Amino acid sequence: RFISDLNPEARFLDRNPTDASYPRGKATDSIGVWVDKDEYEAYIKLREARSAESVTTVIAVPFAPSDSQISGLVDVYFRKFNPILPLLDEAAFRPAHSAGSVPDVLLFAICLVAAKDKDAEPFLFDPAVAGSAIPPRDFCHGLYTLIKSRPVSLGQYDRVTLIRLHALLGLYNDGPEGYEGASVAMTMAMHHCQTLGIHLGQQASQPGKDGRPMKLLFWCVWILDRFNAAGNGRPIMMADEDIAIETFVQGESGYSAFEVLLKICEVINRVISFYRPGNPPTVTGWEEHFPAFEEIVEECAAWDLPSSTLTTLHVAYLSTAILSHRSQGTRKLPNTVPSHVRQTMAATHVIRLMALERLDSLHAFPFLPYTISLAMSVSYQHLRQDQLRHQQEDARTDFEACCRILQQLRRAWASVDAMCTLGQKVLDELKRAPANAPLRLQKPSKDARVLAGFANACRDNEEPVVNGQRNDNVDQRPSSAGAEDQTGVSTQMTTFDPGEVNQGIFEGMDDIFGTYLDPNYPMNLDDLSFLDDFEPWSTNIT
Repeated sequence: RFISDLNPEARFLDRNPTDASYPRGKATDSIGVWVDKDEYEAYIKLREARSAESVTTVIAVPFAPSDSQISGLVDVYFRKFNPILPLLDEAAFRPAHSAGSVPDVLLFAICLVAAKDKDAEPFLFDPAVAGSAIPPRDFCHGLYTLIKSRPVSLGQYDRVTLIRLHALLGLYNDGPEGYEGASVAMTMAMHHCQTLGIHLGQQASQPGKDGRPMKLLFWCVWILDRFNAAGNGRPIMMADEDIAIETFVQGESGYSAFEVLLKICEVINRVISFYRPGNPPTVTGWEEHFPAFEEIVEECAAWDLPSSTLTTLHVAYLSTAILSHRSQGTRKLPNTVPSHVRQTMAATHVIRLMALERLDSLHAFPFLPYTISLAMSVSYQHLRQDQLRHQQEDARTDFEACCRILQQLRRAWASVDAMCTLGQKVLDELKRAPANAPLRLQKPSKDARVLAGFANACRDNEEPVVNGQRNDNVDQRPSSAGAEDQTGVSTQMTTFDPGEVNQGIFEGMDDIFGTYLDPNYPMNLDDLSFLDDFEPWSTNIT
């Protein structure tokens, strides 16, 4: 299986396996990492067994939430989620819900999304067991299992209901099917939009009808499509050239938070283009003027939004700012281009906005765990690449902060388990190191750069290569420290003491974190087959 450079985990994987069965080639190596199929299948079996053991007995058999639980979670949804992504028309939904005409499976999907939020905790319990408080991820696991056990087809529900149902399941983006299940759900939502011709504006322009709900529904699905492309490493499902329906002018939608998110996704739409196959390595990202978050808020007249809503939207914006720089990998020292500076500042800002004292106030959209994983990838790169001692110390502090935030998110999000384990592996090795300096990639000397250029020239002309120190910061595919590549030139990336630090783990981690920052290829956290000591989640984790 292939793990894309858009995925934060990719910075940890070894790009230079010795097994000849691994696919090779410059094009794939530059945008992702291959994982051995046999290892992957064996690992998935182990993960499934551990997952079954870690699920609490209270949800071994899926239960349906009580009416009071559903009402409470519906209120949380319309208060925290629908103003930002108005998939549902609340004015039409409330009377239908009171009359009992809303399909149960749609209600369960609404509860599934709302249950991740901190405000939902009073409603997370087994109605058959008094005092049975259930952690969010376990409650959602049971509810998701219940939803998947219900057949969903056109014979039962109209297409608009199916669009909303699949979009909500795409928002869940967690659980045993993870990113793959979310991507499938989003594909189905977009499919039904296309079948109804909503993207052509037909439903929104019928005389005598209020077309705003259908127009809102389409642009919500479009937003999720773009987030699915960036966060889950999938191609977009509908090209802009195929869309005839007009977007919203300021104030038209009635949801200023939604209009801010729509503007952010217009930026994402362009950022995705930097990661498409065929772009040369010289494409470093968005180097001209990048719209500021404040500019977007001003354009949408959204200054009066609640602080928690603006902060949540700001996190979504910062994920876009991080991806606006196309990283060349951890082992190559970066060029100080505007997009790289922007990426660094955005990652630092993410850590501040998602600090533990603020985390509970954020609205629990799936871009929260994704964005902090991106920030951790950036801090890891700086830990390896920064040449100044105080910069390395700051990067280590940021990395540790990201690990703490991810641990807190584990209570609600199973999708962060892998990143938590990866981060802990790095922290364990950092504690063994006497200082940060041995982790630093060494900047090549002038003589090394000259020799590297001469070696490359000889190789191009099929002439013998002189032994010496190769410039691994020029070569995008360095081998392990102390090894020799096909040119016979000795490589030495850093100066680890094998007795103090496990050098191999950093070689793998470099590639996992590097790949996480490239949205071009599919992401699935289960692909990380090297995590043979993956720690199952339990309610004891705080």
